Amino acid sequence: MKPRLVDWLWGLGLIALGGVLLAQSMGWIGEIQDMTWVIVMAAASVLFFATYFVQGRKEFGWLFPAFILAGVATTTYLAISGVEESWVATPLLASIALPFLAVFLMDRSNWWALIPAWVMLVISAITLLADTAPGEFIGALVLFSIGVPFLVVFAMNRQNWWALIPGFVMIAIGFIPLMSSQRANELIGAYVLAAVALPFLATYLWSKDNWWALIPAGVMGSIALMVGLLTTGVIQDSRFGLSNAVLFLGMAATFGILWLRRSVHPTSWAAWPAIGLAIVGVSALLFSGAVDYVGPVMIILAGVLVLYFTLRPRKAV
Repeated sequence: MKPRLVDWLWGLGLIALGGVLLAQSMGWIGEIQDMTWVIVMAAASVLFFATYFVQGRKEFGWLFPAFILAGVATTTYLAISGVEESWVATPLLASIALPFLAVFLMDRSNWWALIPAWVMLVISAITLLADTAPGEFIGALVLFSIGVPFLVVFAMNRQNWWALIPGFVMIAIGFIPLMSSQRANELIGAYVLAAVALPFLATYLWSKDNWWALIPAGVMGSIALMVGLLTTGVIQDSRFGLSNAVLFLGMAATFGILWLRRSVHPTSWAAWPAIGLAIVGVSALLFSGAVDYVGPVMIILAGVLVLYFTLRPRKAV
């Protein structure tokens, strides 16, 4: 019964459309107006929706022409009504996203459908806001839209911890245009560095087996702290030794934490960079005028220690 009903719907619909076009070709009616085409596309959309519900909810293919024709009809109506703003294209773009979204919502195994749905929804939002929202907001929206799918990948499978890094980085960078609009330009450098450090810290906190992530987190966090203190004026440029001390002591603390975790991680080696960086940091703080000499002197001392342990007599086994 259902297939026959569909056949009747399409048969009558095609006969009606063909009759109108034939009448125009033979001069029986005037040129078809734009509004008539809007009605035709809307009617075709209704016909596709009816076919979908009659055929069964698993026949997803009927939803695509149904939604898209509805979007075309809406956009065309807005255009002929005199709407000139960018959002006139929003219904059409959204109509391409909606069938993909419906495919996923009705069968969660079709996760692939989220990708085109998300892309088209973001583009729809951009056209909707392009004429009214500041450019900084649009730029932030684009960057957020790139980062969110990575976080979804992690949320759907917690083993995909790697997705945290690009997800956090893109979302963090997305705040940069917003910060520039709030006259916080001096903090952007420190913010970017901290944003790079954050996903590595989250990676370690999520699974302590990822102990290596503490190194980039600590190093980038130390640099971010130094840059932030300099750009905000807490540390003056003339106190360059103090800024170096903050940098090296921060990195020393990073390796110190790793060394303290040596009972659960293979990080007993971290004591050496922790000690070396701490010495450099303290030296930079105490001898800021001779900071240019600290690095070379530390390298020479390291070489001396290597030679000492190499040349010293070894006990017979």
